[in-house]
Amino acid sequence: MNRFENVLGKLSTGRSILIFFTLYLVFVLGLLPILAEHSSGAQVIDLAFHYSIEEVYAWMELYGAQGRHRYMLGEMTIDVLYPIIYTCLFCGVLGFLLNFKQGGQYRWLATAPFSIWFFDLLENTGIVAMLYNYPEKLEQVALLTSWATSIKWSLAATILTLTIILGVRFLAQKFSSN
Repeated sequence: MNRFENVLGKLSTGRSILIFFTLYLVFVLGLLPILAEHSSGAQVIDLAFHYSIEEVYAWMELYGAQGRHRYMLGEMTIDVLYPIIYTCLFCGVLGFLLNFKQGGQYRWLATAPFSIWFFDLLENTGIVAMLYNYPEKLEQVALLTSWATSIKWSLAATILTLTIILGVRFLAQKFSSN
């Protein structure tokens, strides 16, 4: 077993899942709302599914100078750690449900959350670049960032659906074997 598989195996334990679920809740309930506070009631870029160049810059205008600065800092701190936490959580849950440690046939699917992480980091990089250079409009960056956001949310929906299906299958097998 290589190091990567060893890490995924450790993430697939009940203890690791509980730790990352707790951290996930801390972020979702405590820290991510801080990012939303800096939006001055405008759309939070990270939470939109897709946006045009005009929309993203209109939102940034509504944030104001202080809101843009705080949003950028949040992107470079909170929103760097958050993807690590949800990636570890979903890798662990999928690894558990796919019997990663026992060499389950589809255990490779436990690595799927890394795809969300990749596009989330692309998105964050684009958002920081746009916020930093505001009021200059980086149109190509805005376009690519919007696509990264859309791909991130599409992958997240797919992986969440997969997790729910596997969870239902797991519970059905547990109840049918009793």
